[in-house]
Amino acid sequence: MVQLSSGGRLRTAIVLTPHTGRRVPLVVVLHGRNTTPAQELVRTGFAGLAANGSAVLAYPAGIDRSWNARTGCCAGAARLQVDDVAFLGALVPAIEKHAPVDPSRVYLVGYSNGGRLALTAACALPGITGVATYGTAQPARCPAGRPPLPVLIGYGNGDPHAAPGHVPIGGATAPATAADWRSVNGCVGVPSTTTVGPATVTEWTPCRGSGRVALVRWDGLAHRWPGTGVVPPAATAQTLIWHFLTNLKT
Repeated sequence: MVQLSSGGRLRTAIVLTPHTGRRVPLVVVLHGRNTTPAQELVRTGFAGLAANGSAVLAYPAGIDRSWNARTGCCAGAARLQVDDVAFLGALVPAIEKHAPVDPSRVYLVGYSNGGRLALTAACALPGITGVATYGTAQPARCPAGRPPLPVLIGYGNGDPHAAPGHVPIGGATAPATAADWRSVNGCVGVPSTTTVGPATVTEWTPCRGSGRVALVRWDGLAHRWPGTGVVPPAATAQTLIWHFLTNLKT
């Protein structure tokens, strides 16, 4: 457990540190609304990355089980105007002091409300080098000159918070969010498309620098994390996200 003061509040995060002599990526997983870090740890299935020495895992806690994504969302954190971007900006170096983190590989993963914060923070914090979300959508709000980075936007085709044909919060859909990030990253060319079980992965390259953009649609899912027991192992969100962020082949 990591504790720190941010914005006059005591903030906490569960941190899983692998036993390794080398520096590994840091994956910060942002929980959904009305969910705790412990619940998200179980649901998202990334803990094995720490167990096998592949990554440091962090599960921070939002105020009122929510995050202020600076987009009018969500719940208590937004009403209290909690500066969650500043919290994440302080959390990463706090973890780096005590864990074998490679600072060139710091990834944000967010589900639902946590995904909104992940996208906001990816634009606002210079130390973030990759971001992946599920079950959320919002326009990219990056300042001019933001260095390109890998971005994965995932959604279920029946998700009212992100799928086309619905009216998500803010009006954006997951495909529109991916299009925004293609513009931010300067992606050109025809995308490649692969199918993994119920997941259709569309990826755009080349982009500027190390930028890449993927849009992943899980057919048959609504606002439910595509985890173990929900979809086949090769098509889980944790598998596809990890392979994308680390540029591994499935």
